[in-house]
Amino acid sequence: REYFGVDARGVRWAHAVNSRAELAAALADPAVHMLEADLLMSRPPERASSSSGASASEVLMCHPPARESDLGFEDFMSDVIAALREGRRVGIKLDFKEIECVAPCLDLLRAKGFGGSDPSGEFRAVPLWLNADVVRGPGGREPIAGADFVSKCVAACPNATLSLGWTHTGTPVLGYTTDMANAMRELVEPLRCGVTLAASAAHLFASANPARATLIDGLVNNNERDGVEFHRSFTLWGPAPRPVLRWIERALPAEKTFVDVKGCAWREEAVIRAYAYTRPVWAALHDAYVYARAR
Repeated sequence: REYFGVDARGVRWAHAVNSRAELAAALADPAVHMLEADLLMSRPPERASSSSGASASEVLMCHPPARESDLGFEDFMSDVIAALREGRRVGIKLDFKEIECVAPCLDLLRAKGFGGSDPSGEFRAVPLWLNADVVRGPGGREPIAGADFVSKCVAACPNATLSLGWTHTGTPVLGYTTDMANAMRELVEPLRCGVTLAASAAHLFASANPARATLIDGLVNNNERDGVEFHRSFTLWGPAPRPVLRWIERALPAEKTFVDVKGCAWREEAVIRAYAYTRPVWAALHDAYVYARAR
């Protein structure tokens, strides 16, 4: 709110800003608050430099499976910095698809004054979100190593917000399990920095009550450590039909919920609506099963 003048749900996003044309269009649109862009090494990690010797010049703005782009990370940051110096108020969300990208990009961000703890840093107030999928989610691939990602980010950019999510595929089985929620909780609880949980709106909605409670009450609403309050929030993404949107409005705190969802294809909507109509029954059965096992 302090930077953009709107609450969490009012923030507007430009997605996959992975080309020169997309970056120019997003920077020219005053309705856009946050630039979301994806990062990959220009060569597969096994053929690129070692992570300790990689350079930011080897990082491209692109999304798998592509590994080609007309926009590199250095040029991306140069254009963003130029816009900021001209008075544009915009934030950055960097979605790291490979751990090898992280160290060289953090070095450049720190050198340019983003995400640092020095109050005199030129761009310290600019929202900087560092995103990675660090927990295996529903049907998901192997995630980026969470502890490694978090430690690198906190050391280099302690004032940045960590955006931590789960890996996913287009599975028809919706919902985060209790194990998936607990794995995220174990990673996030010790952190003394801002964290947003990058959760699929449909999967969070469809999660049974113990997993929901771990994420909503255990992490986002319980954000005080040793008498100090740390920012915790959700960033919800993906398809969300009306029943899911109604649940978001009713169940999640508005000031801690960034909503970055989209409309559904008919198959997606059919699956999600089926969960919406049957959830009270199977959630109650799941809770009874968990209770019985705990006795």
